[in-house]
Amino acid sequence: MDPFLLVKLCDLCRDEQLEQRQNDEEDLQFVSHSSVTMNPQYGHVFTFKSEIQAMHDASKGDAGSFADWKKARLEHMKARDKFGNELHAYLEWAESEREDERARLTQVRREEIKKRLYEEGWTDREITGCSSSEWKDLVEKPELMTDRIWASIHPNLLPLLHESREINERADKEMRRQDRIATLERLRQELRAEIPPLVKVTSNIPTGDNRLSEVVQFAFTASSFSLPRSQCPDISLEVPLPSLDEFLAFPVIKNILDEDLLPADTQERFKAVREEVRLEVIDWINKIEQGLAQLWDAERNEIAGDKCGVDKMPADCQEAPIPSELAATSKGTIGLHNLHPFDGLMPQFHITYLSLDGANTTNLFDLPPSRQLLLRADTLFHHNGGCYAYPEIVSKVGAACVLGAGQGANSEEPNSLRRDAEASLIANRLLSRVRRPNAMSAEMDIISRGVILEGLWKSSIAGWADLLRWYIKEKQERKEKHEHSEVTSAPIVSRDREIAKGPFKAGLRTRARQTWLYGSELDKFLQAEEDKRVAENYALTCQRQDQIKERIVENGWTDRDMVPSPASYIEWRKLVVQPKLLTDRTWANLYPKLVPLLKANREHREILERQQRLWKRIQKMQTMATSLRDELPPFITVSRLDTPEAPSSEPSTSSIPLVSNLGRRDLTIRFSFPNVPELLSWPMIKDIIEEDTSPEAAEIRLTAIRDDVARAVVEWRNKLEQDLVDIWNTGRIEGKEGEEAPDAKGKGKFVACTTEPRGGRGDVEESASESKSREIELTLPEFTVTFTKPDGTTTTNLADLSPNLQFLLRADTIFKGESSNSNYPNIVPPLVPFNRMMPGAEELYLGVRWDRGKLKRDDESMAISKELLARVGKPDATSAEMRALRGNFQCGRCTSALPVSWDRLVHHFGREEAQWKLSQLIKEADPELHLVYNRTHSLDPENNQPFAHFLTPEESADRMLQVSTYDMPLMRCLGCVDVGIDSQYLDLHGDFDIDSPILEHLREVHNVSSPIPGFHYREWEWDVTDSDPSDGDVDDESDSEDEIEM
Repeated sequence: MDPFLLVKLCDLCRDEQLEQRQNDEEDLQFVSHSSVTMNPQYGHVFTFKSEIQAMHDASKGDAGSFADWKKARLEHMKARDKFGNELHAYLEWAESEREDERARLTQVRREEIKKRLYEEGWTDREITGCSSSEWKDLVEKPELMTDRIWASIHPNLLPLLHESREINERADKEMRRQDRIATLERLRQELRAEIPPLVKVTSNIPTGDNRLSEVVQFAFTASSFSLPRSQCPDISLEVPLPSLDEFLAFPVIKNILDEDLLPADTQERFKAVREEVRLEVIDWINKIEQGLAQLWDAERNEIAGDKCGVDKMPADCQEAPIPSELAATSKGTIGLHNLHPFDGLMPQFHITYLSLDGANTTNLFDLPPSRQLLLRADTLFHHNGGCYAYPEIVSKVGAACVLGAGQGANSEEPNSLRRDAEASLIANRLLSRVRRPNAMSAEMDIISRGVILEGLWKSSIAGWADLLRWYIKEKQERKEKHEHSEVTSAPIVSRDREIAKGPFKAGLRTRARQTWLYGSELDKFLQAEEDKRVAENYALTCQRQDQIKERIVENGWTDRDMVPSPASYIEWRKLVVQPKLLTDRTWANLYPKLVPLLKANREHREILERQQRLWKRIQKMQTMATSLRDELPPFITVSRLDTPEAPSSEPSTSSIPLVSNLGRRDLTIRFSFPNVPELLSWPMIKDIIEEDTSPEAAEIRLTAIRDDVARAVVEWRNKLEQDLVDIWNTGRIEGKEGEEAPDAKGKGKFVACTTEPRGGRGDVEESASESKSREIELTLPEFTVTFTKPDGTTTTNLADLSPNLQFLLRADTIFKGESSNSNYPNIVPPLVPFNRMMPGAEELYLGVRWDRGKLKRDDESMAISKELLARVGKPDATSAEMRALRGNFQCGRCTSALPVSWDRLVHHFGREEAQWKLSQLIKEADPELHLVYNRTHSLDPENNQPFAHFLTPEESADRMLQVSTYDMPLMRCLGCVDVGIDSQYLDLHGDFDIDSPILEHLREVHNVSSPIPGFHYREWEWDVTDSDPSDGDVDDESDSEDEIEM
């Protein structure tokens, strides 16, 4: 069987009656053989009974007959199985082909949309950035892209593209901000080098003196205390500097950061305020020191047992140590009660104090009181379970914590910053033992480094504060392990005995805490190493960039050439932004790779600069053209006469008083004027714009030819009017009634139908007599139309104008364009001002040139317009008069959701008549086709229905306000679609006094008394069939936008 015939099976048979079998057993299988869908209640029973009956009839004969019947039955079953398998294979193949075709159509649609967006100036980055579900619903569809579909989805794509562009711009802005932060961080590090350290400590041991080299290392033991007498390096105590976040919070730096600057511009701005920033940093250091001093003084009288410290003289600190405070532990470390006075050789140091302004002194008392206090070795602060000296405490807690604590912030919290009385007491006693009670923390840092604590797993002390933290830690561990109140100097018990005495759970808690402390210290160490590595990489990266910049400048390039273009940005960063030092060998390999990028950067910059200058020259030209256009008087002015309003069939409920004035204001129409693309094609302007000069120079040259341009505009307008007349005469259909345009000699005279008396009335006696013979169906307001002649004078007589204008300004002279039908001068592309323009989107901003090849005369609209004008008693009316009536018309033959203008009313009748004519052609081509399509918009004399209603401005406002508050989905008539007629109508959802247009269409045109949603009509949507080329003529006649009648 032909596989294509299989698709004619109904859906129920495919889904329910087909069953794929892979059964090789020769066994009877009772499968439904009928293609008739039975009632589910009886289908299987009926099939089963029929098979049993056939088997029973076959078994009545002899065994041979039954065997033959069974064999025939099995062959029949095998044939059906084979048929089912082939059908399943075909359906699977068809489904696969369908999916492939959908994928292909989706890809074609996606590429076509990208191509159109590229032409409008959108970039691939902006297009690929759109990944929302709304974007996929519009783009990722298996439908071909046509101009009609593009016109529908384009407005929905633009917000998504703009959103993608904003996201990209925000990302680029954030990247530039991070570059500015990196530049400011590098400058902050450079500023650090300019600020002198707090203290410089150097050893006074003469060169070659080996008296101190006898002691290789020093250990704290249980029997003595001394300090290391070797390896005493010189150190400098650096001032605390604000962190990066604090530095960026400075007002001067914040202003630089908030501006969207490149790194080079950021560096230049920083150089301009470098001294101001340095003063702010110095002021920040002074505030930190004052805050710490205030915190120390605030807690001076609140610390119990403060017998020693900076508040007492050294003589006051000579009392005996308290055994209950500091004692030995099981680890073999030393308590302070076992320390003997030191009588050995102490290293001597030369200490130099430096002020922030660069001055130096060796006298501590030349420094401010707050700094004198903070530099002492027994001035210690507590934070987060540890003690720290100045300036280490600043980097640990941050400036906000220091200033907050100094201003009286809550210090009762466990991790808050406060004065460490316990650590100060221990420090004071240790300093007294070594007879250095007034030592500075910098001195003790030197002599404390390299100290080995033998009992603490051979741990090394990093500095003075680290040594004190070990003592405090031992004291806390001792309190956790021992329950007695005092420990004497008895021999230390073994670890096993001590653990056996304590509770098991307490021991586990202690070991767990020790493990946690070790892990915490390890994490701090690893984090510090990571921060150090990041800082080193950043420093190397900055150094590499500076070296590359210097070498590039030496090779003749400029700083602007090093600004990467969008195409080379990633490659540039890969080559330049690396944490590697630049050597001569590296530069020899790197420079050839940078040269193409530098050239691309320069070319991109020059292209942008040329394009920017071009746009500015075009804008200067556009400004001149706009001023020339604005200097012209109005071409046509339509003023409404104060006549009584025509009675309306609908009461007005409008509560908007402004509507009445808006509906009766004068209408002004400008002279047709060339737009920017048209002006750019003129040689005298093209030469100025294309020459790469400054906008100011171009403006001077444009001013010089201003009068020539004004004369050229007049010549262009006359030629345009003659082109329109030629188009009309060329497209005139033989044997069809219609107006013939005047020739170049001025044959033919036409008079506008205005109410003011004027000369030349005899020229329209024939038209007037014809209008009197017909009854006026609709009374419209009267107007006075004033025309401006080429010499600047005005007239109310259309006959005073040129023959071409007399013809072109008639309301029934209608031209058909690519997207719409209109009269003169609306058919001419206008001059549109612009402020900015993107590459590739010139048409979007500037418009398109006048092209006579895209226009032709619209005979259908002309015939309908002539008939309607005769019915309103204005056979010779101008398009300006009818346009002054504005959107106050409502079709009298069908339901229109919103009031429309005269032009839309004419087009509406033309569209309905075109659909009816198409239906008649379809019926003639297929006489057997049952198609009901009534003619509802006929303008034959026998049709007595009014063709339209004229509403007052108030009534129009009421109707628009009432309808616009409800949902109005666009529907498609399925009866029209089935025969190839593309018709769309609105469906009104709300409490209205008018019928829904789609329901009225079905009842009046197709005689459907009770329309059913989904069967007679459904919501309109784009389909692949909409792009059928055979529907081109229908599309010209029926525009979906016109049915909305906005």
